[in-house]
Amino acid sequence: MNLEGARFCKLFYAYKHYILFSTLTHNNISLKNIPRTIDKIWIALLWLPGFIITKLVF
Repeated sequence: MNLEGARFCKLFYAYKHYILFSTLTHNNISLKNIPRTIDKIWIALLWLPGFIITKLVF
């Protein structure tokens, strides 16, 4: 998942759906596959709220 050069709104959209679909399919999020450190930090920060909301809604 290389999103270098993308605007923040598109990055946030991609992160949100990455967390949503990984939670719905019961796959673990692998931070090894994400190349940039800032992307790893965003995924890590958004994972818990995204996980909780996905479990409550679905």
